[in-house]
Amino acid sequence: MFSFLNKIFDKLILSFTFLNRENSSSNKIQKTTVSGSVQQAGRDINNNVTVYNNKSDFTELVFKFSHSHKYYQITEWKWEERGIKYLVCYIMFGVENKGKIKAEQCKTVLEKIWKENSVGKSEELELSPVPLKCSGTQDSIYSTIQPSEEVIYDIGHVNHPGHEGLSEYRAISEDQKKQNKFFFELPRKPYSQWDCLVPGKYKIQISVYSDNAEKLTRKFEIVWSGVWKDKEPDMFKELVIKIIPQYKGTVIEESLEDKSILKEFKTLDMRVTTEENPADRWHMYSVEASEDVIEKLSEKLKPSKWYCHFWNGTDMIVVFKGKIFRFKYSDQAERNKAIEYGMSIGLPKEQLDFLIA
Repeated sequence: MFSFLNKIFDKLILSFTFLNRENSSSNKIQKTTVSGSVQQAGRDINNNVTVYNNKSDFTELVFKFSHSHKYYQITEWKWEERGIKYLVCYIMFGVENKGKIKAEQCKTVLEKIWKENSVGKSEELELSPVPLKCSGTQDSIYSTIQPSEEVIYDIGHVNHPGHEGLSEYRAISEDQKKQNKFFFELPRKPYSQWDCLVPGKYKIQISVYSDNAEKLTRKFEIVWSGVWKDKEPDMFKELVIKIIPQYKGTVIEESLEDKSILKEFKTLDMRVTTEENPADRWHMYSVEASEDVIEKLSEKLKPSKWYCHFWNGTDMIVVFKGKIFRFKYSDQAERNKAIEYGMSIGLPKEQLDFLIA
């Protein structure tokens, strides 16, 4: 059984940590058995637990973004030979290496786009993944990120009215051609899919790939009014972009009716309890995911005596079968509603403590 698990978890990541694949002969997963109290799904399980750890060095890549001049700026674009100049608003994000070794051949890829329709439902647009450029380069898509270094990547830009630019997308409508668009920073513009966003509300998914790090994925929300402002604080209100929060939590495989949902979560750690009877053991996944993925879990849980809880800072999401509660960690009144519901379906109160790390 261990050899089977060893194959599965040779790429195990621990809390935003991307494990180094160099010196692969020494990167074997070590199996250790520990005794004591292991917090799981808001309660303590007092038994032996088998823990799988990778002892190698690592790279630790994290996304960075804020509405600061570093990532969001209006600058003057010039073509001096032709005497052309106009303002451009650029949107960027950073990838920082907080690990011990350099992250090699890093590439960021725009993988998915969703557009919100008139009734508030997100619809995925057709898109083949395309790379994004390193900021300040003509068409470079690869970079090496040293420990403690941050590399800036471009998401896209909006031109000042009168210099909107032309989309290469063949299916763009005549009306959309007239609108001021948000253009993605692509080394090459595709003809068969969107290279820009017309005014509207969107979500995009961007991933970072590296030769010696696991994939890192984040979703951004973009709201573009189509209205240009010359000052950055005013433009912030017209072109709003933010990273969609990622929540951490634990999912017990045995609590699921449909285990395929685990593929949509980012696995940070995995533990297996060591009861003598293998049928009694729990497979516990420490995970992270965005809110839309967590919401799907409500339909995948078994109908009674199971729940999961997730947190981002002090923002809590507690998931039961067919029921979801959201509250601040310090909000005792809302917390009590989740506790009362859990008790109503047979969960002991002491197991409904909703602890966070």
